[in-house]
Amino acid sequence: MLFVIALQFISLLPPPQQVETFAAVASDITDYQRQVLELATHDYYSEKQILELRPQLNQYAELAALLPYSTATQAKLIAVLSSGCAADSSLGDALLQLALRSRDLDVRLACLLAPTSVSIDYLPALACVSLSSDIDLSLRAVACGRLLEHQYYSAWPLAKAILLTGTASDATNGHDFPDWKRSGRYELPKRLLTMMLVGAVKTRRLFRPVFFEPNAAWSVQEQQVASIDAIMTQLRSSTNSKQLLPSSFEKLNDSKLKLAAQAKQLLGY
Repeated sequence: MLFVIALQFISLLPPPQQVETFAAVASDITDYQRQVLELATHDYYSEKQILELRPQLNQYAELAALLPYSTATQAKLIAVLSSGCAADSSLGDALLQLALRSRDLDVRLACLLAPTSVSIDYLPALACVSLSSDIDLSLRAVACGRLLEHQYYSAWPLAKAILLTGTASDATNGHDFPDWKRSGRYELPKRLLTMMLVGAVKTRRLFRPVFFEPNAAWSVQEQQVASIDAIMTQLRSSTNSKQLLPSSFEKLNDSKLKLAAQAKQLLGY
């Protein structure tokens, strides 16, 4: 099912940046690629090993070339090594391509979280991911957080519903959300989303910091969400609502995906 859903979103992706094709013969791979692949065979990686293999800028293309052919274990290691890479780099692009194409949830999460930000051209696909009821809530939360990082505050109602999941306000949020399965286990999606909200608000220096504790009592969670809601209302009012829409967003106009219309609303147009 996850693979079928991923295929539906591929039409919304920008073309991948060109990187060197991964060598078919093991003897042709670079020394750096060989070290990464060898480390991926280990059951445990030390902090020292990770730091030693963190890529230099001139090694980004080498890691990017590995990703389309990597196993889940290799891809997760590459995502860890790549954390903090620029969104517009070949490595950041390869991570986002895999995040939206992979069948493996852990790979998708790792690759989507690794870059410092995402290219705006990926937002149409991420909007659909955040809205898809067939996708794990943790991945939806991260996709929604990426929209908020780009100041698309129309995504806040969805983020708010995720944070209120499991509380007394769960079904009374005034929106069509939540549409996800009830499991009673919401800490991971809430923590991931909170982490991204903290970063999104921190860049706007005039606003107080975000704080949310997923394990707090329901009433405390509701109070904390109300505080974040006030911040988001301020941010939305201070942001130009008539942003110039990137040409990549036009793909949603032509898309046959059922979520396309909702995705446009999530992106505020």
